[in-house]
Amino acid sequence: MPAYYSDLVHRKTAVYWLRDKDGNALYVGLTCNPRGRLSKHAMREWWPQVTDIDIEWYEGREGAKDRERWAIVWDKPLHNITGVVR
Repeated sequence: MPAYYSDLVHRKTAVYWLRDKDGNALYVGLTCNPRGRLSKHAMREWWPQVTDIDIEWYEGREGAKDRERWAIVWDKPLHNITGVVR
């Protein structure tokens, strides 16, 4: 396991929801760098539908991964087509 992995596991991690005007989840994701990750989503064809972004912070990656998995199952975001493979 690379040395940086342990740093990543304990790093503050965000779970984020991208929602449309009706509050429907378009995408749920996980990142340590929301600004950078959202800039990548901004290049997607569905980005103009995003009207709201919610972010929850976790002290470590494991809690965030659990929350992300639950959010994908519960909210059924339209553009999470590959599921959670992490």
